[in-house]
Amino acid sequence: MRIIFLDIDGVLNNQATRDQFGMISNKNFLEEGLNTIITLCKTFGAKIVIHSSWRDDSHCVKEILKSQLGVFVIGLTDARYVKLRSIAMWLYQNAFMVESFCIIEDDDIISDAINAHVFMNINDPETQRIINTFRSKIIWVNPEFGICIKDDSDKVTNQAEELLTTEVHPFVLSRLKQLS
Repeated sequence: MRIIFLDIDGVLNNQATRDQFGMISNKNFLEEGLNTIITLCKTFGAKIVIHSSWRDDSHCVKEILKSQLGVFVIGLTDARYVKLRSIAMWLYQNAFMVESFCIIEDDDIISDAINAHVFMNINDPETQRIINTFRSKIIWVNPEFGICIKDDSDKVTNQAEELLTTEVHPFVLSRLKQLS
């Protein structure tokens, strides 16, 4: 299965929509962003796992996203951990069904994980390989704008196409246990 780890705030909305409609609302999603994610799911047979800070209010998130992204959302990462660790945990627990993945994000989740001491030995070659794998799987979106115009959509689509059609090396999935 192809997985899109999707952040919400700063990706499917932006500062203007948050100011107008509030932080968590089904009215503040950018149409271009929603259409881009739906197209990716349909084109590549991808499913969505939410890893947004919105996952703290999981009932609200599920209801909002169900109305917007419907059958494509298959789960949420664990909100008790920093994003990269929760993604690693989800991947490790579901490795049997993961063919490929990408992470659509507006934050520097690698630095957040390093600062939170998620990695035991940052200089270990195996750890570096895992970090580099994650770094290569992130599609960064400018949080000021989100995916709000065709150029943003095209950039995300082009990067996702490459990432979702490249299988994850089994070594990486097997080594994620150290992060979970």
